[in-house]
Amino acid sequence: MQFINFLRVLRGFAGLCLVLAAVAIVVQLLNNFWHFDFLMPSTAAITMLAFMHIAFWLWAFIGLRRIIHSVHEQTFGHPHPRLRKPWHL
Repeated sequence: MQFINFLRVLRGFAGLCLVLAAVAIVVQLLNNFWHFDFLMPSTAAITMLAFMHIAFWLWAFIGLRRIIHSVHEQTFGHPHPRLRKPWHL
């Protein structure tokens, strides 16, 4: 049971990093727009890297949900009851 709780904490951390990465990209785009270099190649590269960063944390968040479900189902015979909705921790 402690392993499942550890995975849930990791999933919460991945969700927090996902939200922070999304906020960071919005702040970066607003900062670049404010300084009139919105269409610079450096902005495009930073934005692309930021979207890849967001995609990684989303992949980790969804993947940990699947792992938690499989471990809980092997242990108790049914999926984890608190993860019925996709965004729950």
